[in-house]
Amino acid sequence: MAVKIIVGLITLIVTLLTYIAQIPARGSMMPGGEIFIPVYMLLVWMVGHEVQKR
Repeated sequence: MAVKIIVGLITLIVTLLTYIAQIPARGSMMPGGEIFIPVYMLLVWMVGHEVQKR
């Protein structure tokens, strides 16, 4: 369980840093589609891990 929490926090931090770094190039505060890619990767990893345990 601790591994999931650590991976989740790292994924969120990397996603936020990527979003913040791209704000000047984008010109608006609205997030683009790329901000959701790590979130989907995290969901797939967690679901796959649970299925693999069973």
